[in-house]
Amino acid sequence: MSPNKFEVEVWSGNGDFSLWRKKMKAVLLQQRCAKAIDESWPEDLDDIKKQEMDEIAWSSIFLHLSDSVLRQDLSLDVNLDRFSKIVKDLANCSEILSEDQKVVALLNSLSEKYKDIKNALEYGRENLTVDLIFNCLRNKELEFISDKKEQAKPLVGNSLTAITTDNDKSDLWIKRLGHISDKGLKSLTNEGVFGKDKIEKLSFCEQYVIGKQNILPFKTGTHKSTSILEYLHADLWGPAPVNNFTGFKFYFLIVDNFSRKVWTFLLKSKSETFQIFKDWKTLIDNQTDKKIKVLRTDNGLEFCNFKFDSFYKVSGILRHRTTTYTLQQHGIAERMNRTILNKVKCMLHSSGLSKLFWGEAVMTTSYLIKLSPSSVLVNKSPEKLSGKVTHMITHSLKFLDVLHMHIKMVENLNQRP
Repeated sequence: MSPNKFEVEVWSGNGDFSLWRKKMKAVLLQQRCAKAIDESWPEDLDDIKKQEMDEIAWSSIFLHLSDSVLRQDLSLDVNLDRFSKIVKDLANCSEILSEDQKVVALLNSLSEKYKDIKNALEYGRENLTVDLIFNCLRNKELEFISDKKEQAKPLVGNSLTAITTDNDKSDLWIKRLGHISDKGLKSLTNEGVFGKDKIEKLSFCEQYVIGKQNILPFKTGTHKSTSILEYLHADLWGPAPVNNFTGFKFYFLIVDNFSRKVWTFLLKSKSETFQIFKDWKTLIDNQTDKKIKVLRTDNGLEFCNFKFDSFYKVSGILRHRTTTYTLQQHGIAERMNRTILNKVKCMLHSSGLSKLFWGEAVMTTSYLIKLSPSSVLVNKSPEKLSGKVTHMITHSLKFLDVLHMHIKMVENLNQRP
């Protein structure tokens, strides 16, 4: 016996969307194609049957939308209002969209009419919000209306001179001067540069806002830790401008947040990062009674891969990742990189060695940082703060002396029969 068919009202953009959504799902259940919505296909279902169910579900939803919803000639304000209403209706259905998801959905829904402003927003700003896009779209719509009025203006006599307003002249001069600031425009006006043209201050300049924007300053990050290995910062530097004389291209840096103790490892490829970290953790577990709690890294593939993710779960290490292309959120590791590289430059320059020895300089620098007092640690050394009460640096030689000894030892070994 065939199931009873029930009529569902056509969705016109008004009313209770969550209720209409439930009714539509019931219709799709009757048509045996509801699994096409969440793609929870049975394992034994072939691709042809999946496509058939998907087409039935799509056509059913399409036929239950009103003509006003399907038309593309609605005004901008109506479309923006409907977008906001859809977001609210989804929220009522427990489908909460993040700000980034709203931005992506809104930009992808724009027609070719707003292609220029879409490109400007996507490639001209670091952070986008729905409110910013709304304002830019409304300003663009005002430009379209202004252009239509400009085309409809009457011509005076045979000179074909269009009637222009003071606001149009102001906009023209601002564009000629490369979107000059209000102070600069006022200064030129006082000097009489524009002659008889009356220059007025524009209420809003979309191109000025997009073209001259800056990233807001970042707040100082705080990572609380009460003992060593509670919070670690890790980063991979490289590739180096020249390979080390033994073939190394990168160095792997680990910084302890509490003691600022540094561990560095030379690498020939990024793929070695996981194994080095794994071996280092085994060493740390055996040498101390502490456990690694949190590891902060960027989103590089050397840290974000299946091996690392599985190892984190097994070891119980919490992940903290920085935002892509935001070095400011990885400040401790980045500043330590700068400290190490500055010391490496000084060592190579004072010793007169070539850049081929940058790897040895990095390892020497990281060793000396552990023994040197730091202002962050109130003039204590990382080694002392990490539990080693005494430390000796009198055995340290100059960087060039250490290398001379190493090279001399190699030469003596090669001369043996």
